[in-house]
Amino acid sequence: GAKQDMQTYVAFSHTARTIELPTRKVTDADLDAVKKEIATLEVDPKNQRRVLWNKAVLERYERQKNGEEKPYEMELHVIRLGDVIIATNGFELFTDYGVQIKSRSPAVQTFIIQLAGPGSYLPTERAVQGGGYSAIIQSNRVGPQGGQELVEQTLSAIQALWPKK
Repeated sequence: GAKQDMQTYVAFSHTARTIELPTRKVTDADLDAVKKEIATLEVDPKNQRRVLWNKAVLERYERQKNGEEKPYEMELHVIRLGDVIIATNGFELFTDYGVQIKSRSPAVQTFIIQLAGPGSYLPTERAVQGGGYSAIIQSNRVGPQGGQELVEQTLSAIQALWPKK
């Protein structure tokens, strides 16, 4: 198949931008659950790391309450090589986000490179409702709203590298 479609010129372009994503809001229910978890964990010094993990949520709640919580900044890279797109992000995405990007991309093939940075899990609303380690408030700074924003900004960067028809 490659012999039948040999090309001497292939479009190549790269864009990088820092995008801002809204942080996941810590709810009162999240706050209560985290406080209970800390109280349970603090009785054993071996749990110090998990205590600190939970306390980070309390600190985020305070910043949020005081209007000091800033958007999450992430470096996004999009590379076009012919009919192929490679897009990076700093998260471990739930499948739904990758499917949205791939299905709406104009490229013949779109590759999503995850964990290209210090990110964390990026759950969907359905995942948050279902619970589980990767969807709890302690495991992510960015939630479903930020995930959808990541999809839209990634697609915008892809479209910017594609010729207008």
